[in-house]
Amino acid sequence: MGARNGVTAAIMAQMGFSGVWDVLDGEHNVLIALSTDPQPEEMVAGLGSGQPTSMKSGPKPRLLRRLLGRYRRSTLASPSEQSATIPAALT
Repeated sequence: MGARNGVTAAIMAQMGFSGVWDVLDGEHNVLIALSTDPQPEEMVAGLGSGQPTSMKSGPKPRLLRRLLGRYRRSTLASPSEQSATIPAALT
């Protein structure tokens, strides 16, 4: 989903679309639109303190294993081929 949104945004920018420059400022901003109790100061609280962020670092391995398993089951012919293991780099 994120990749699709990024490609869509790039195509729209190439076509001349532009975004709102002050989406976080002003009386009618995205924080007010998406929250019943916006607290913009919390977005920057603790920056530079050395505390780790809570951002997601990558795709969930469980989802990837499930998708690869479904793909294998739908494409492999014999049951012995279905016992192939997922490389450690993908888990």
